[in-house]
Amino acid sequence: FGTVYETDTARVFSFPFRNRSAEYVAVKHVVANCGCIQPYCDKYEFEPGEEGCLYVKFNPKGRSGTIDNNIFVYGTLSDNMPLAKLTLQGNVVDLDEWKHLPLSMGHNLRVKHRRVVFEPVRKGTSPQMRIPCANVGTSDLCLTSNLRPGFVGLWTEPSVMAPGEEGDIVIIIDGNKLPEKVNGKYSILVEGLDGRVSDRTIEIVIGNEK
Repeated sequence: FGTVYETDTARVFSFPFRNRSAEYVAVKHVVANCGCIQPYCDKYEFEPGEEGCLYVKFNPKGRSGTIDNNIFVYGTLSDNMPLAKLTLQGNVVDLDEWKHLPLSMGHNLRVKHRRVVFEPVRKGTSPQMRIPCANVGTSDLCLTSNLRPGFVGLWTEPSVMAPGEEGDIVIIIDGNKLPEKVNGKYSILVEGLDGRVSDRTIEIVIGNEK
């Protein structure tokens, strides 16, 4: 079937056939080796010389790459071996170049995840975590966070991300500023993005040791 896109709707391909034997033939069942394929017939019983058609419905969603799948047709003329093996071949193109960064923050930032977990933080230490990200918009991004606890630092590397550029959101915990009692979970609002507040937050989980 050549090339299709992962975002395309399901397509149906046909395999015409004829009962070339001198006997009545019934198609008992049809088996595909992939869940993305749904085979079916317009009818299942055929007199000698009668023609029919087997249809294969293929859904490309989540199937990017080379397709080389088999469909096995079983009927009354054989109990153990298929009457025919059909092959569906082609290529599915994934249009999402940022698939490795599955989550969106606003309309112009893609990230790998939106939650970071720190091990217990000791005084005098400054552990940091990084969230891989990319600017998927059409203008430069400069991200900050003013609504955050004083012991949390946040910036991006690079500090300004050009359209199409990948980078990291860096989150650092200052152990010297960490209070004695910490509830362990904070929602940090990232500024410099468009979209709802709930789409622009990062959850930070922190442990604490004296």
